[in-house]
Amino acid sequence: MRIRSLKDQNGFTLIELIVVIAILGVLAAIAVPTVNNYLGSSKERSWNAEQDRIQTAVDAYMSSPGNTRAQGKPQFPILGKGQTSQDHLNATTTANLTDDQNPFNGTSTEYFNPLAGRQGADLSAAWNDGDDDGVRDIDGSSPDSWTTVQVTKGSKTYYVDARYYFIDFEALVTEGFLEAVPDSASADNTPEGSSTTYSGSYGWYLDADEKVQSLYSFLPSTQGYEGGVFP
Repeated sequence: MRIRSLKDQNGFTLIELIVVIAILGVLAAIAVPTVNNYLGSSKERSWNAEQDRIQTAVDAYMSSPGNTRAQGKPQFPILGKGQTSQDHLNATTTANLTDDQNPFNGTSTEYFNPLAGRQGADLSAAWNDGDDDGVRDIDGSSPDSWTTVQVTKGSKTYYVDARYYFIDFEALVTEGFLEAVPDSASADNTPEGSSTTYSGSYGWYLDADEKVQSLYSFLPSTQGYEGGVFP
């Protein structure tokens, strides 16, 4: 039996290897952006589907016989729907409220709503980046803050904590309109006293047209879908 020498064995030449590597590089350059675009559009579709699902649950809650009335009218499932203490009404001035994700903690700095949960509000400009660093700081001494929302009852004007209008998902779960709190819901949607962990990227709220909207939790000056982020 004759053993072939290395010289007799066929293999790739250096030029052939360079050509193959170049082809693989071109294919990667085409494939990677395509895959990224697909993943991005898939996440945006998921965000849109989540918004529709929450809107359906909110609408069902409003027409539910179990809906707790305020001044004889049904209330939306928002965090502040039960926060109506007369001691915490503010009819004097606007305010900036520290961003501590704990707005309803029984203190005198709370600004409740005399209209209870009967309406939503536009929160697109409700958050202030106090130090203009493009980063949300959350603690009791945060320079970042939430504004108040102006509402009118009768002939009198009141100023309400903007966080009042974030959706109470646990109310929707309790009433059977959602199976569970959405994974996309951020800590801004946490009801007072809740033991549920909220770790999503969006603070979902109800706007003045009774439509479900969201703020990007990591920078709430951004409304709606944040590119490439879901849940």
